[in-house]
Amino acid sequence: METLESELTCPICLELFEDPLLLPCAHSLCFNCAHRILVSHCSTSKPLESISAFQCPTCRYVITLNHRGLEGLKRNVTLQNIIDRFQKASLSGPNSPTESRRLQPQRPYTATISGTIAGTIGGGGGGGTSGSSARGSPATSSHSHPHANHTNHTNHTNANHSPAVVAKMDPRISCQFCEQDPPREAVKTCVTCEVSYCDRCLRATHPNKKPFTSHRLVEPVPDTHIRGLTCLEHENEKVNMYCLVDDQLICALCKLVGRHREHQVSSLTERFDKLKAYQVSPGRVSDAVMEASKTSAAQTLENNLTNLVKRNSELENQMAKLIQICQQVEVNTAMHEAKLVEECDELVEIIRQRKQVIAVKIKESKVMKLRKLAQQIANCRQCLERSSALITQAEQSLKENDHARFLQTARNVAERVAMATASSQVLIPDVNLNEAFDNFALDFSREKKILEGLDYLTAPNPPSIRDELCTASHDTITVHWTSEDEFSVTSYELQYTIYTGQTNFISLYNSADSWMIVPNIKQNHYTVHGLQSGTRYIFFVKAINQAGSRNSEPARLKTNNHYYAVRLCPSIVQPVHKASVMKLRKLAQQIANCRQCLERSSALITQAEQSLKENDHARFLQTARNVAERVAMATASSQVLIPDVNLNEAFDNFALDFSREKKILEGLDYLTAPNPPSIRDELCTASHDTITVHWTSEDEFSVTSYELQYTIYTGQTNFISLYNSADSWMIVPNIKQNHYTVHGLQSGTRYIFFVKAINQAGSRNSEPARLKTNSQPFKLDPKTAHKKLRLSNDCLTMEKDESSLKKSHTPERFSGTGSYGAAGNVFIDSGCHYWEVLLGASTWYAIGVAYKSAPKNEWSGKNSSSWVFSRCNNNFMVRHDGKEMLVEASLQLRRLGVLLDYDNNSLSFYDAMNSQHIHTFEVSFLLPVVPTFMIWNKSVMILSGLPVPDFVDVVASDLQEQQQQQMGLCRQESPYLTGMKTCH
Repeated sequence: METLESELTCPICLELFEDPLLLPCAHSLCFNCAHRILVSHCSTSKPLESISAFQCPTCRYVITLNHRGLEGLKRNVTLQNIIDRFQKASLSGPNSPTESRRLQPQRPYTATISGTIAGTIGGGGGGGTSGSSARGSPATSSHSHPHANHTNHTNHTNANHSPAVVAKMDPRISCQFCEQDPPREAVKTCVTCEVSYCDRCLRATHPNKKPFTSHRLVEPVPDTHIRGLTCLEHENEKVNMYCLVDDQLICALCKLVGRHREHQVSSLTERFDKLKAYQVSPGRVSDAVMEASKTSAAQTLENNLTNLVKRNSELENQMAKLIQICQQVEVNTAMHEAKLVEECDELVEIIRQRKQVIAVKIKESKVMKLRKLAQQIANCRQCLERSSALITQAEQSLKENDHARFLQTARNVAERVAMATASSQVLIPDVNLNEAFDNFALDFSREKKILEGLDYLTAPNPPSIRDELCTASHDTITVHWTSEDEFSVTSYELQYTIYTGQTNFISLYNSADSWMIVPNIKQNHYTVHGLQSGTRYIFFVKAINQAGSRNSEPARLKTNNHYYAVRLCPSIVQPVHKASVMKLRKLAQQIANCRQCLERSSALITQAEQSLKENDHARFLQTARNVAERVAMATASSQVLIPDVNLNEAFDNFALDFSREKKILEGLDYLTAPNPPSIRDELCTASHDTITVHWTSEDEFSVTSYELQYTIYTGQTNFISLYNSADSWMIVPNIKQNHYTVHGLQSGTRYIFFVKAINQAGSRNSEPARLKTNSQPFKLDPKTAHKKLRLSNDCLTMEKDESSLKKSHTPERFSGTGSYGAAGNVFIDSGCHYWEVLLGASTWYAIGVAYKSAPKNEWSGKNSSSWVFSRCNNNFMVRHDGKEMLVEASLQLRRLGVLLDYDNNSLSFYDAMNSQHIHTFEVSFLLPVVPTFMIWNKSVMILSGLPVPDFVDVVASDLQEQQQQQMGLCRQESPYLTGMKTCH
């Protein structure tokens, strides 16, 4: 009967088949079990209907499903009929096998799969059990149960045969099968059924006949212990295997359909025996660790425990040092308080002395000013008396009726009156009448701010090594760093050594023998020479001042391979007390942390001892790894137990250093107006519409702001009068830098700039500076180019091209026969502009300017709206309104300079290479003009937006002298004038 029942048992749920499916491999499977296999394959993003195949749990044959899924498989009707007859034959009362199976709690179906996939485990190389039949009896399958692995693998046939692993009996464990309330006390626990029974329920459910004789009965144990550990990935599934790849406990479902399907696994027994092939005696931890060192896991645990015990000893030493530091803090606090009173008294004395000195200076200035003003008053009174006498004499002279006497005295009196009138300016006092002692100011705001910020000096913040700025060669490394407290750092110290791969930088730093030290570095970078090529180094940077020092974070840098090349005393006493309290509080917290870590370490050591005594395979494997990780973590993180306060410095990283404040207070004086700034012409830059002005000031630290003033230069040389005409000036106030860029200026225009330096005592102006914007830049306009002209991509070069005919006709385009021209893309209506034309090998061209209304079907210069300079082979001429005039020019002319001074009504042409003037048109421009260019052979190139060359002003001065010599000649009303007007 038992053999028949085993043949009718599902290999998944180990129950009689229910609605069995006939698989293509001739094996059978419950419909619900097959459905659960499909459910285990699907995920949240993968629906159940999308699974088209699964493996037979008996032979691993791949079962392919059609669109109907499991409904597409045939039902094993014959097997179902056999099961029905078997069940009818077995219905002989409550002790029947079927009824007993129905009464016991339902077991998770994967808990007994291990027999089914035993061959898979062996095939995976895990060294697990093999050869077990997938269709064996429940008793046979029970050998793969997690708790069955803890026994000596001998089948027990009665209640007196208990397994090797039995938890401590709980006298209050109740029967889980009783229907009465409260349930009776349990007398046995069935490991196979995972249920605790009282005596009555045990006789009713476990008669002394098969298959119940194979069930293992033990003393009552808690339900949570007998059920064992559950899988983390599959809910309610027990762990019964050990994955060697991921080093974790898994269930049979993980191996069958989970992510451990292809991993190498081992049985719990084999893994347990390998990790713990001995029984740890309840002796000392050191003895247990010595025995556990026979395996790699125990060896790791031994090392970690040893390190943890060593750290505990270090912590005890740290606590003793911290207590000693607390005592030293008290002593140092009293010392600093006494020094604070002494330093503040000295500062007060310095202020008192400076007060006396400044008071004496003010009195002396007062005496000097009054003396000077008294002298001025005396001079004025004397001049008034002389003037009154002269006026009286003049009146008497006017009353003289005698002609001879009048003529004799009138000339003398007239000369004396004229001389007195001319010399009256000496009566004006040298002292500014509008400023009576106002050019001095007592401004101690900076000193007050410094005194309000008086505090004890602390050790500087740790510097930061900038890896991205560091460079290296085969034998040098240049280290760059930054510091937040750069002004309080007196020097830096660089320390470096070869990096050996050690990750504990604290221990590495404490081994001072291997470190190289470079002291007293003043910059924030340093180059280390004589290093090994292709070697990695560890670098620290220490920031130092009088209060102490702090190290940067370590930086690993590598050389290249060799082949590559105030409130005074009362306000500071309180911070000192506060710092003392904070230090003591911090040290107390460190002591508490050390004590707490010691307690945790002791608890962890105790837990490690208990883990070594665990005999339950699954629980040992689960807890051993956890405890080992915690011990390793505690050992690795023990460096955080080191106090933040340097053990060698008890309140020594603070210092009272008022040397800077003393120096400032000793220099206390009244504030004067700043010296005039100086505009640096060589640093100033310009574009066609902007000018950037740069200046310097000797009193940069006393200047609160600058003010920039500018206006168009009209040629007026009297800058004082020009400055007083405030209507035309543009003002830019409150400038904090020593440079400023003015936008929106006219192109080709000269401007006058002043810079005013301002502070609370007054202001002073710089000398004026004349700066000029560049000429208006432009290019050739393709819309105006003749069809037989070809322009370059940058529209700066034009070339005669007879084959270029692919241009549409527009009103702006040059279109006449022989009018091979193009115009610029700007119209100029103001300013002075200069551009040059590179003529190359061209010998026939016409270059000038024209109104927009100038005809486009004839040569430029043939009308009254255009003015050009032209060359035809060896003849040079200027042309306007159809009139031509020959001019002298070199046949080697290669660069033609054009100067358009629209505001002064002139258009000039120059030989730019030889700095020679050719001709100037004087024209009263009525409309905006545009540059025009015509060629009849070769090509030309334009250069625009250029500053006016220096030789233009020189040539203009020479021509003006020539014109002045010809002032007597009658000036002709003609546009062809050889004179030249300079561009201002």
